[in-house]
Amino acid sequence: MGWKEEYISTIKKYRGAHIYIYGAGQVAEYVYEVCHDGAIQISGFVVSAMQQRVSEKNGLPIRSVNQILEEETSVLLLIGAIENNRNQMLHFLAKRGFKDYIDVPEGIYEMNPWLALKRRPSMEITPVVGCSIQCRYCPQKLFVSEYFSENNHRTSKMAFTQYQACLDKLPKDTFIEFSGFVEPFLNPESVDMMEYTYEKGYAISLFTTLTGLNQAGFERIKKISFERVVLHTPDEEGYANIPVTEEYWELLDSVLDAKKADGTSFVTSANCQGVPSKKFLEVARGRVEVASRLHDRAGNIETNENIVNNKVRGKIFCSNSHNLNRNVLLPDGSVVLCCNDFGMRHVLGNLLLEDYNDILQGEEMRRIKRAMIIDENLPLLCRNCFFAKSLE
Repeated sequence: MGWKEEYISTIKKYRGAHIYIYGAGQVAEYVYEVCHDGAIQISGFVVSAMQQRVSEKNGLPIRSVNQILEEETSVLLLIGAIENNRNQMLHFLAKRGFKDYIDVPEGIYEMNPWLALKRRPSMEITPVVGCSIQCRYCPQKLFVSEYFSENNHRTSKMAFTQYQACLDKLPKDTFIEFSGFVEPFLNPESVDMMEYTYEKGYAISLFTTLTGLNQAGFERIKKISFERVVLHTPDEEGYANIPVTEEYWELLDSVLDAKKADGTSFVTSANCQGVPSKKFLEVARGRVEVASRLHDRAGNIETNENIVNNKVRGKIFCSNSHNLNRNVLLPDGSVVLCCNDFGMRHVLGNLLLEDYNDILQGEEMRRIKRAMIIDENLPLLCRNCFFAKSLE
């Protein structure tokens, strides 16, 4: 019996129960699909909080989990959320003493390649220090200042051979993301790095403004089967200082037209730091949609304009990382905790000098985990982070 059949069989044992899916995101959608295929009748979806949510999904109502548990007597909940949100749900149900639920089957996460990738360790690549784009909502000054604070001659541009040495130390299931703290194409060898990464069999993604990339470079990288390519776009306010030359528009047109080997678009999505440039929207119409989501980089941006900030006390966990292993590699081989650690508050080790597993099990990582769960008085970037969630 496969996992789907076993899952459906378990649900059918709860005869007469009103069945709700706990969650309203992508995982919940897959739970719904499996139940639909198994002829399981779903009464609706439930969420922990109703603020800013739509009232229905797939033609079924979305209701508060508290309301359902208080008003109905025979309820079965099917957990449908990514791992960290799932943990929060289970903690809530345990406090309520509610036991009639079925956890997410492991196979659900594998139904979507992107969800499966997010559960793997990842390394974001920052191949150069000092980003000429200088976007308003990116704390470049803090990063550059901290990086050179103790050594003005510290390696500022990663050499291809150094990148090879670092990559070869990473497990083969590591998801490599060219994003980090800088526009990756500002390092002239970044195209070589991407090709090498793909040839070595790693899953790979790209976040870019296209600055530093030319047509010849694009002809090379469009042969790479990126899991995700996200464009950072020009905006009307000029918050992102992307050079919008004629060459930029010509390259953008080629990038948006490009297809992967399977026929899908080379570009997956786009985002903007304000109101998208009218010309960009005109050029991109019908080829990619532009989203906008800003947060304060775990308190590293000193502004309150249109930015989501956070402050969480007590026991916490990261909703964006599995085992805190979504890290960032810097040009000299240093590895910092995550994509919000522009101030380098949590340097885990150096991949040119240490083994990957030693870095993830090192003194700094142990201290971070203690600060998250045991000792709230220890300094911790995560408490100000958009992705931090309370275990309470």
